[in-house]
Amino acid sequence: MSKTNVVLTIPEPKKFELVEKPFPKIKAGYAIVKNDYAGVCLEGSRIWTKHEFEKFFGGGQSDYPDGLGHESVGVVDEVMPGSNFKPGDRVIIYQGDHCGHCHACLNGLSPTYCSSNTFPPKADMTRVGMAGIQDWNESESGGWAMARYRIAHEANLQKIPDSLDFKYAQAANCSVGVGWSNQELMDVKVIGHQWWWEFQYLDHDITVESRYVPEEEAGDLYLEIEFKPHSLYRVEGRDVFLNLPVAPWEAALGATIKTPTPAGNVDLKIPAGTANGRKLRLKGRGIPGNPPGDIYVIPQITLPPADSERARDFYRKMEQELAFNPRSKLGG
Repeated sequence: MSKTNVVLTIPEPKKFELVEKPFPKIKAGYAIVKNDYAGVCLEGSRIWTKHEFEKFFGGGQSDYPDGLGHESVGVVDEVMPGSNFKPGDRVIIYQGDHCGHCHACLNGLSPTYCSSNTFPPKADMTRVGMAGIQDWNESESGGWAMARYRIAHEANLQKIPDSLDFKYAQAANCSVGVGWSNQELMDVKVIGHQWWWEFQYLDHDITVESRYVPEEEAGDLYLEIEFKPHSLYRVEGRDVFLNLPVAPWEAALGATIKTPTPAGNVDLKIPAGTANGRKLRLKGRGIPGNPPGDIYVIPQITLPPADSERARDFYRKMEQELAFNPRSKLGG
């Protein structure tokens, strides 16, 4: 008899329902884990009471009525060939997916902050996080923690010893999987009642100062954030700007170019006839906010050097064959 999965759902506010679904399917890099414990996060109470689903500035949505739960603990049930895990391994599952190229992934920070949990990995996808894991693996179940079996990226699995009871491992899971990266990433110095936090966001160094005030005197806390210069990006308000070198033929004929962004590389389409300095907009991918900022990519047409006789002959040939006067509008 083939295996099936049982998933906890919230079909409507204040109503739980256990639904039998097909057994999960996985691709390379993922594992199927039989859950033992899963904690209830804030999103659970929000969905339970209001059917309110979180949407992100990158266009993705992670909460849906067909699943619930982030972190969990359990036993590996199935892996793909070449895996670092094997069936029977006792593991913690940290919430979210793993893209491998964003700031969080490259710096070994919490999986919670991987860009794949807010930005859909493909243009035709809108579900991210738990839902995105399920969709990416082309599975009908297994995205969330509150299920008999779940899908987890191997980068977000951590083996735990047999001597550690699952209930204690799960109790620490949210703190280890989410909170620790704030402590690792921020250098928190406490002097009297003042705090200085030095941390990074979108590869920018940020310094924040705050002061403690007794509750009876407390007003609002305002943080002034200043971005230090970055080698690639320039920030104006919530918008991020990138100068992108392009070859003349890419600008003239059009091309698709792998382009860096703070959340990882994207394939950017350069329209044919693109002029030097034209702004190409990546909507909603700038600094988070309400509304979020945009990323503006500015093509910078870069000429090949005329550093050989062959290259100089090529330029002479263009001069002869192309009726082109860049100063025609100046009357020249």
